Amino acid sequence: MNEVILNPQDYKETYIEYLNSCFPNWGNEVVYNWVFERQVGDNKSDILLLKDDQGHIIAGSSITYRAIKSNNGLIVNFGIMTGSWTLPNARGKGCFSQIISESKRICFEKNVPYLTAFVTETNASYRRLKDAGFYCKIADNVFSNEDLFEISVETNTLEIVPIDVDLLYKKYQLKSLEQSVFVYSKSEFELQYIQRINFVECAKVGTTYFLFEDTGSIIKLLFFSDFDYRIIQFFCNWMRTNKDKKVMFFVSDEFQIDVLEANSFNFVKGFFTIQKTDETALDDYEVFKTISINLGDKM
Repeated sequence: MNEVILNPQDYKETYIEYLNSCFPNWGNEVVYNWVFERQVGDNKSDILLLKDDQGHIIAGSSITYRAIKSNNGLIVNFGIMTGSWTLPNARGKGCFSQIISESKRICFEKNVPYLTAFVTETNASYRRLKDAGFYCKIADNVFSNEDLFEISVETNTLEIVPIDVDLLYKKYQLKSLEQSVFVYSKSEFELQYIQRINFVECAKVGTTYFLFEDTGSIIKLLFFSDFDYRIIQFFCNWMRTNKDKKVMFFVSDEFQIDVLEANSFNFVKGFFTIQKTDETALDDYEVFKTISINLGDKM
């Protein structure tokens, strides 16, 4: 069994090098600080490394901590396996399975009842998590098209407006009346959705607000206050016409997924995978089944 090193000291620079070697252009210290050193809720992120019997670092991962609130007010804490990596010469040797096991143990010791991960359907991690018995909640990356959507009546207008944190936070909280949502204080919401690595802007179409960031290659739609596929199509058309970029966003609501699939959006199918960290506890994933996840919730 590989040795586990938890929260190594003075290891940030080397960890960033490993991430970039496994995920080209992953990022720099600014990205690392935003992902791993920005605390949301009660728990700081954990970094873990695996060292083989020859003393070589061969894999690593982190756990970032969040909570969700159901529409009846129940709050549940969970950890997210974030940025898991294995060096090429160590792949196929069970490193990810050990990372899963250690991550569950760390969460359990912190009284965090669930461990989760975001994966795409074609990712090898998805198959491993599914085989390990994780509950798989559909959660998809959605993309606009190269061509404009055919919208029958172009009566909408899009206005770039100043970011009103109070207004947007209230609109975000309204979602919790019907679905489970990530829990943020207003300051945490601002850091998660607005004070990001890339510059974030706000657009308004009718009464619907959109938070988005321009990554240079694509527009990332972080949050939309209301779901109307026609308004989203209009937003995508505006970005294609005015910025010559496609739009990407994230949807975990199965009704919304069905509507978007029926109206010419493109998908990279994926899952939000969840497993209890206490082996003796009942399998109770009800609070996750109605979760609404935005692209802005992800790292």
